[in-house]
Amino acid sequence: MEQEYGSTRNVLGAEVNTYKTYSSSNPSRATLILPYKNFTYNNANPVSESSFTRYDGLSDSPSNSFYRELSNYTYLVNNGLKANLVEQSINSGKYKSVYLWGYNWQYPLAKIENTDYASVAAGLTAISSSPSSLNATTDETTLRARMNLLRDNLAGTLINSYTYKPIRGTSSVTTPNKLSTFYSYDNLGRLSTIKDNNQNVQKHYMYHYSGQSGEIYSTIDWDPAAISCVVNNNGTITMTVGVTGLVSPAYAEFTVDAGVTWQRANIGDAYFLVSFPYSPAGIVGFDARASDLRGRTITGFLQKCQ
Repeated sequence: MEQEYGSTRNVLGAEVNTYKTYSSSNPSRATLILPYKNFTYNNANPVSESSFTRYDGLSDSPSNSFYRELSNYTYLVNNGLKANLVEQSINSGKYKSVYLWGYNWQYPLAKIENTDYASVAAGLTAISSSPSSLNATTDETTLRARMNLLRDNLAGTLINSYTYKPIRGTSSVTTPNKLSTFYSYDNLGRLSTIKDNNQNVQKHYMYHYSGQSGEIYSTIDWDPAAISCVVNNNGTITMTVGVTGLVSPAYAEFTVDAGVTWQRANIGDAYFLVSFPYSPAGIVGFDARASDLRGRTITGFLQKCQ
């Protein structure tokens, strides 16, 4: 395809888009026709029509020296049925990006900048991997580890990598400096939580529909059945305090000296531990409060067990 802009005597601009065919060994599968190269007019001044050689449509590139290549695309074709973009070059090859694919060639695993596909393939070989083995791997931890090894092996590149929960969405995004952001979804496939590289919750999404009655979430409360205590040999008491209705991650704070010193404890499996001297004068219990990622807080005075 070629377009010209200008009068009948001078050519002011032109574009050429070429395509490439990919055939399958299976005659029942159609031939794929995919974008290959894009060219644009690259002359500061108009050119007379008689001096301008039109693109003949038969070659991959126009022979006219007034054209400059804008982009070039390379594909990996699997059984003539599916084509995945694996390399894109911009501005006559000055800028290149490589794409790796996974989950049966359905989702991009990585975008790798400032290199070419051959170098990436060699880098994968160096870490005992390959594009095909990555495609066959679905374990997210394994994929992130291999991408980090590839980052170490391909100096001078920028690698953004991805894992997925197929059908639902992206499960993690890892930046070139190996920092990951994690995404989780509820049973209906809706985004529910975003966590940072250290698994700290950054955002939590709640869904409530118009006309829906009642509380969206259960209320939080102390769980008497989970409150127990142990008298330690060192003269301290350790109490296990239960909390119901919290959404992990959550935390608790407690004080045994009338609010002077609050101590913080993470809540795991809906309980937290409080430790304090067994028989200091005047201590009959402690103030406690617990909070979760929804911003809900419960407070109360819990009596020291005997």
